[in-house]
Amino acid sequence: MAAKILEKLKKREFIKGLALAGLVFAVLLVLFVVEFYGKIPYFATHMGYDKEEQVIYYLAEEDTIVQEFTSPKDFDMASLHFSDHELSIPGKTFISVMEKESGRQVCYVEKPNTDIHYGSVVELVFEEKGKAGIPYVVSVWFEEMGEKGLGIFGIPLEEEGKPAVVNGVRREYRILVGTHTYTSRFASLIVCIGLMGGILLLTSVILVTQTKLREEYLFLGIGIPMGVALLMFLSVNMVHDGATHLAKVYHYSNVLSGRGSQDKQGTVLLRGDEAAAFEELYDENHKEYLAMEMYWDTAEQFWEKPGPGEMVYSHKYRENNASSFLEYFPSIIGMALGRILGGSARFNILLAKMFSFSFYVLLVFYAIRISPHLKTAIAFAALLPMSMYQAAGITYDSVVMAASMLVFALFMKARTEPLAGKERLLLLGLSVVLGSCKGGFYLLLLLLFAVIPVKVFGSVKKKLTFCLGNLAFGAGGLTITYLGVYLPEIRKLFAQKAESAQIAQAGAAAGGRALDMVPETQTAACGIGYVFEEPFRFARMLVATLVQEIDQYVGSLVGYRMAWSDGLVPLVLVFGFLALVLIAGTDVEGAPAEVAARERLVAAFLLGLEALGFHILMLVETPLGAGVIKGVQGRYFLAWVPALVFALHDGRRKYDAQGIRRLYVWYAVAELFFLYSFLKIFLGIVH
Repeated sequence: MAAKILEKLKKREFIKGLALAGLVFAVLLVLFVVEFYGKIPYFATHMGYDKEEQVIYYLAEEDTIVQEFTSPKDFDMASLHFSDHELSIPGKTFISVMEKESGRQVCYVEKPNTDIHYGSVVELVFEEKGKAGIPYVVSVWFEEMGEKGLGIFGIPLEEEGKPAVVNGVRREYRILVGTHTYTSRFASLIVCIGLMGGILLLTSVILVTQTKLREEYLFLGIGIPMGVALLMFLSVNMVHDGATHLAKVYHYSNVLSGRGSQDKQGTVLLRGDEAAAFEELYDENHKEYLAMEMYWDTAEQFWEKPGPGEMVYSHKYRENNASSFLEYFPSIIGMALGRILGGSARFNILLAKMFSFSFYVLLVFYAIRISPHLKTAIAFAALLPMSMYQAAGITYDSVVMAASMLVFALFMKARTEPLAGKERLLLLGLSVVLGSCKGGFYLLLLLLFAVIPVKVFGSVKKKLTFCLGNLAFGAGGLTITYLGVYLPEIRKLFAQKAESAQIAQAGAAAGGRALDMVPETQTAACGIGYVFEEPFRFARMLVATLVQEIDQYVGSLVGYRMAWSDGLVPLVLVFGFLALVLIAGTDVEGAPAEVAARERLVAAFLLGLEALGFHILMLVETPLGAGVIKGVQGRYFLAWVPALVFALHDGRRKYDAQGIRRLYVWYAVAELFFLYSFLKIFLGIVH
């Protein structure tokens, strides 16, 4: 009898889940039709859309424009960007494109001005495919246009740029000519992401309602489809500081192949195709178009075999002070394997990302499995859009986040029972990893173990040995990796004057005493010593930063925007993810976490100490005289999200086990809407 009742309930639960999935798909379909109709990109942009502005507001009937251009890649059509000022402009526009060398006309267009609108390019389809590196000349003239004619877009002239010639006079700008290749790849991407999103939601519904699988498998039901979807975007490495991270992986891959000694400060030795892919990270096009171009390039070049060309040095990248093999080792293994297999640069980069993501998923899976409590908090923290986005890229974040969440899971287990020998060794290894990553700042997580009662260890001596052993291994990793970085900073703290004449001069120019220099601009920076030099001013600056930047911190923690775009996901999604993460801290009926007030206070204190430490660290990039501290990002605290939930734990709230499982379905819904928003931003379909 009980089995039949349970079967009916499971069936009813499944039907409800399917109904919810159907409703979500229907809403997304309506949104897609409204927002994507007529806006799906059907060409890749190789040149154009580079900080354009109207260089001529009202063209006259007698005006003629001549502009030379050269495309970096072969193309199907060129384009011009006009403005109709939202008016009905009479007359026609005539456009001719000729090869400069031969004088042969390759394109001719007559277009009524009423068919030209702001925001829509005028396509100049070539009779034969346009060639890279070949100079072309576009000529534009008009007929019967009236007094208020079209406007045309361009950019200020660079030193080596070709100026526009208007009515025979060379101008201080050039008309913006785009070059493009027709493609269906973006439409195919939409279909693939849609299918993966459908798999994500339906898998979650089935796992939650039709199985008794534990939470680590529910995590996989969301994490794997979400990760695959993000990997489908294929762009070179569009994470935060992506060029630096990619360069580090190339460097350590060179070390494994015996070429590491040939790398130089701020540049690495690469194959020709690798250097070309790396160069894309420094393109000056608009970021959204750059991301789309990288996707198209990757798809085009993915299966190409690398040629036997000579090794070349990469574009100069933003060098940071120190790094370790451990920070990037999953990506390094993937990159090295791809090189051994003879893969293209694009293939190897994706393989490196796949290794990074697989490592992340495996460690989080194990963390959820071994944690006796707050499993959902670990899973939801790991599934936050920013967590997944970074884990699917080449960055140390995948290692730091995975290691930190596993450390937290071991802490949760150690609260209730002594760790086994293998788990103890694992914790020591994780301590070394945390000490070797991001300046060792995440070592503070190890201090959580200090709140575990002595009775769990058996004696005070055993507890001290346990805690100090973890810290010693972490300190070892920190010393090996960062000793050369921190020693100069320590010397600055005890110095009586600025370290160099350059710093002293920059500080005087800024009206104060500088203790460091902002790396990119070489302007006077506060430096870490500012905390001791001006403690009250630092305190005011810290409070002002927290007040002004709190929305940015929370947004970048969840994933409200990515590294390459200013487009934002809806705030309702941000709050939705936050709410689900906080609810995940609820106790399961019959298995309470029993978090003491002392434990919560210590976790909150350590989190506050971590935040303070990051703000102090970023004083080296904060200009002297700034009102707020520059450079701190919410994603730095992703590793601390489970500890934050632990600190906010309220044992009075309880869910039954099935209620906790249902949260995974709602989380899948949120991920699906995030993927929709992410796709809009990636394709430039934003409002």
